[in-house]
Amino acid sequence: MRLHHHTAISLTISGLLYMTFRSWELAAANLITGIFIDLDHIFDYLYAHGRPLKMKDFFQVCNNCQFDKIFLFLHGWAWVALIGTAAWLTDWN
Repeated sequence: MRLHHHTAISLTISGLLYMTFRSWELAAANLITGIFIDLDHIFDYLYAHGRPLKMKDFFQVCNNCQFDKIFLFLHGWAWVALIGTAAWLTDWN
């Protein structure tokens, strides 16, 4: 999915979450995680293309599916740990 798709869907869901729960924090957390959920593909890019990481090239590779191999061990699951840790550190507020 392309960045603008992630952004549009995340904005929509964040708006619905805010209207339902009246929580800017919940809406912002959803927006941030929804947009940046595919950052785990940086590892795929570095594996396939090496350093340095150039964001323009990274997005071009992602948008055109130019990976020889992808690693799904982090695909979205890192965010569960990150959000869980953030919730725990803020006493679930």
